Order: sequence, then structure tokens, then C-alpha cells
Amino acid sequence: ISEMGRIARDLTHFIINSLQD
Repeated sequence: ISEMGRIARDLTHFIINSLQD
């Protein structure tokens, strides 16, 4: 089940985007 990893990566990207804003 690598879906969790994919979601985690998406979440990380979202957080980084929020911080960069």
C-alpha cells in the first residue's frame, strides 16, 4: 500500500506551499 506515501508526499507539498506563501 504505497497510497499512504503518496498522500504523505501530497500533504508535505501542501504544507511547503503554505509556508512559501
